[in-house]
Amino acid sequence: MTIIQTYTTETLPVHFKWQMRDFARIVWNADVTQKMDSALHPATWHPTYFILSYRELVLSSATVLWKTIDFQGQVFKVYGLGMVMTYPSHRKQGYGRQVVQAATQYIQEQVDVDIALLQTAPHLEKFYAEHGWEHIPSIKILSGALDNPIEDDGWFMLMFLSDDAKQHQSLFEKEPFYFDKKIW
Repeated sequence: MTIIQTYTTETLPVHFKWQMRDFARIVWNADVTQKMDSALHPATWHPTYFILSYRELVLSSATVLWKTIDFQGQVFKVYGLGMVMTYPSHRKQGYGRQVVQAATQYIQEQVDVDIALLQTAPHLEKFYAEHGWEHIPSIKILSGALDNPIEDDGWFMLMFLSDDAKQHQSLFEKEPFYFDKKIW
């Protein structure tokens, strides 16, 4: 039987952590060799892991992160959906849909969330749109050094969730905003 469980960095079983790291290394060709024993995400991003597993085997997972950003003199709490993965041999069975739905619902239920952000590929827009995410082409997100940021060329999808964020959405669509040194 498959179930989705949630974990923090402190409660994430080591065998799940290694499977997620191996997926990133093998399927996405991510260079994770420098930090083999470190956490999957910085503690300052407050990760919550959603893992659909069969016994000790990760079938699919997603990670919810959050941080604050300053924009137009105001602080917004941004939740992110990242590291969404389904092992290739377990795709087309609805597992990714289940973890994305659970993680997205978790984000939407947070009382302090202003904005939700995910970075994905254009061919996945329809998949994420089914869960309430929207691609806004005019959004410009800056990353890198604060004193010399660059515009990130990623494919972003967002949800403006709080009343405050909804009121500022048109500004977010017109003005670039600085996220951090890197985006999730």
